[in-house]
Amino acid sequence: MPGLAEARAALGGALGGADAAGAAAVARSLRLAEREAEGAPGARPAAGGGEPQTRLQALVGWFAERLGAGAPEAAAFLAARPRLLRVNPQRLDENHRWLLGVLREGGATPEEAEAEALIAVRRSPPAFELQLAGAQGPPSVLAFLQGDLGLDPAEVRRVCLQSPSLLTQSPQHLRRKAEWLARRLEALGASAGAGAHGLPRPDVGHMVAALPALLNYSLGNLGSKLDYLGAHYLAAARPGDGPALARHLERMPASLAYSLKGRVAPRFAFCRALRIGDTPRREATSSAGGGAAEPASEPPDEEAGQPSSSTRAFAFALHSLPATDRAFGKRVGARMRKMRGKGQRGEGGGKRRASAPAPRESESALWARFQASFQYRLETRGLDAALRGSPEELLAWEDAQAREALAEANEDLAAFAAAPAAEAEQTGEQEGREGDGKNIAERNPAGGSGRGEYN
Repeated sequence: MPGLAEARAALGGALGGADAAGAAAVARSLRLAEREAEGAPGARPAAGGGEPQTRLQALVGWFAERLGAGAPEAAAFLAARPRLLRVNPQRLDENHRWLLGVLREGGATPEEAEAEALIAVRRSPPAFELQLAGAQGPPSVLAFLQGDLGLDPAEVRRVCLQSPSLLTQSPQHLRRKAEWLARRLEALGASAGAGAHGLPRPDVGHMVAALPALLNYSLGNLGSKLDYLGAHYLAAARPGDGPALARHLERMPASLAYSLKGRVAPRFAFCRALRIGDTPRREATSSAGGGAAEPASEPPDEEAGQPSSSTRAFAFALHSLPATDRAFGKRVGARMRKMRGKGQRGEGGGKRRASAPAPRESESALWARFQASFQYRLETRGLDAALRGSPEELLAWEDAQAREALAEANEDLAAFAAAPAAEAEQTGEQEGREGDGKNIAERNPAGGSGRGEYN
């Protein structure tokens, strides 16, 4: 255990690397240590006499031991995570030992459990401020995860490591949220008509095991994404599709973790506008310059028994959500080139047209420009208000924003493509003028008229 002077010096030395919040927390902790050292409530007598042990000393000593480092390193760790300076050292140690047991039961070795528990401390200091006894502490959340959601010890270990803040919530609150989510999935078709399909109740426990942070999201956050996806699903579903979207969300709950305005809506709107994933004859047409595709003016003919264009676009967008923006742009570009090739073969009686291929990056560039333009419209033109309307009203509103964003993106690309040609023309004119001047200088180095002086 470091002495008070050593702990204070170490924490004071860490001020340089702390942000404003960290510096304020460090200053408060130093003032508290001074009061405790003077005999104020909060100080604990040191074993065998000597100076009283302050909270600051206990925290610096505890983290120095766990980190396998000295007081300066422990103080820097605390200054970078100022919330930890408020934790009761005794309760921190009790909760830490309890969590070690949970992690070991989930299959962690002693070394793994120590490392994972320290990660949990970093991620959620409030989880180590709670009392273990009572109906609201971490053990009650553990009982909910195992009893209500059916998580096994290994899955509980995953939750505690990846989303330890879940341990700070009330089991009653978590239970209500899990039941709400199950009902919303049922409304999407997971259990609607269970008598006909024999479908079980949505497995929220499986979703939490796959995405431990799921129950940390607010109902408003989850609800807006479910409303949005549900509207697109209703427009794209075929007879007999039934619970397809709900089953997908159960298998891949991370689809609910992505930003609605930053990722989900731009991708769905883009795929819907350009019928990405569509393969019949009249899916998309090339622009006059052979560049980016434009939305089809009317739905293509659907082949018997084949998914509609909206169904394919929905499926393409849904399964592409995990991809990064760059990877999605490449995937979109590849699909659009394939679509254009099929359309050209259809128009040419099965033969390829002899026109020059469009640049391979133009489609990806169209997506990047559309994304920026469409996100701005989502932020400024009322997506939240549109979500409160009917699914039909939401899609009509979104289609209008997508058309504007797509037109703006195509204009940007056209201007960008025209710029090099204009620049080349200006360069050629300038070179011509410079060449004329050079010829005059060569014919008339003295600066005269040049008549009769050039042989």
